Amino acid sequence: MIGETNKRWKTKMSAKNVPGKVWNYGLVHESTNMSHIERGPDGRTGYERMTGNTPDISEMLDFDIWDLVWYHQPGTDTSEPVRRLGRWLGVAHRIGSDMCYWVIPVSSVVLARTTVQHITPLELQVPELQDQVKEFDIALRELLSLKVTVRLSVK
Repeated sequence: MIGETNKRWKTKMSAKNVPGKVWNYGLVHESTNMSHIERGPDGRTGYERMTGNTPDISEMLDFDIWDLVWYHQPGTDTSEPVRRLGRWLGVAHRIGSDMCYWVIPVSSVVLARTTVQHITPLELQVPELQDQVKEFDIALRELLSLKVTVRLSVK
């Protein structure tokens, strides 16, 4: 299974052009997916075999690794939350409430956020947003190409 998980991650990494620096999030995402897929003659998942419970996959269905997303950065007491670009890295288990996700913003400091939304294809047709996405991806890839590790921020 370790080899299968690694193969699935490498395929996903190549297909979605995911930087190698986020390998730890990708492998966790793939192994979680695989533990929730039925295997064997009894048709049960690995999770179900271990816990006896039917797995809840609702938080795993909406996003895939390295999806371009909006996340909301909390504002000050007098301002509205600010919507920012990020890349989805996976489900943040044991952090915050249900449906809490790891998001990597342009700063490369990984955040746990519950307010995450897809950027729609219609939004991506707006030239200003296309430029913003290009700048975001260039800046994030530059930071990830440096010889530093991805940092984590949990608030």
